[in-house]
Amino acid sequence: TELTWMRKDLSMVRRENTPWVIAHFHRPSYCSNDHACLGASKHGGADYVLARTEEIFHEHKVDLVLMAHVHSYQRSHPVYQQNVTSTSYDSPTAPVYI
Repeated sequence: TELTWMRKDLSMVRRENTPWVIAHFHRPSYCSNDHACLGASKHGGADYVLARTEEIFHEHKVDLVLMAHVHSYQRSHPVYQQNVTSTSYDSPTAPVYI
């Protein structure tokens, strides 16, 4: 599955060669302004995507997650389990979502 591939691919990252790890999804994990983002929809609502990806991103220290689908710009501070972990972008301990 895509999640199996993602885990395998992220486990092969060597930070000495790849200092930044960036993930991209069409559907957002975190968003606030569109009904398509909400709920645990089997078609990929934010809760659905978040439940399947957040632990993987955190475990593999993904720096940035770029998301689409919602036609407005939103970004977060570093976030893990729906909590802001820092208000600084300097050496964050969780991914930033855009």
